[in-house]
Amino acid sequence: MTEEKPIPSVVVVGGGYAGVAVAKALDERAKVTLVEPRDAYSAGFLRTACPIVGSYGGKDHTLRGAAARLDRVLTEVGVDHDVKEYSSAGHAFLNDRVGAGDHTPALFAVLGPIMNNRYEPEAAADARGRILAFFDRHLSQGAAPPTATGA
Repeated sequence: MTEEKPIPSVVVVGGGYAGVAVAKALDERAKVTLVEPRDAYSAGFLRTACPIVGSYGGKDHTLRGAAARLDRVLTEVGVDHDVKEYSSAGHAFLNDRVGAGDHTPALFAVLGPIMNNRYEPEAAADARGRILAFFDRHLSQGAAPPTATGA
């Protein structure tokens, strides 16, 4: 009889297209919980959370202070995490639409500059590296149980 391996858990904080896309991509590898940002910053909610990785743009007006709030609560409740705010980045700083050859919808073309919604290559490269390392550490075969840490 073969021993069944436990299914890792992942929480994706963020709504809209990006949150759903990440959740769908991880669906077969992990149990995914998609959480809206407004619900994600309480000790009561996060006390039993799985390890969390988060990357925030410091110029994102919609999530001002979110990285610091999330880091503080995760540290308080002892959840392993890597949360970082990139001061030079705004919303969607990981989204290289031009490099991917995607057409930018007119609404984003108009609102993007107002919302600091643009690709930031240096921040994106660092964030992607952190995300992949975090997932590798927590989702790889034989991953050690998480410990409380903060980045």
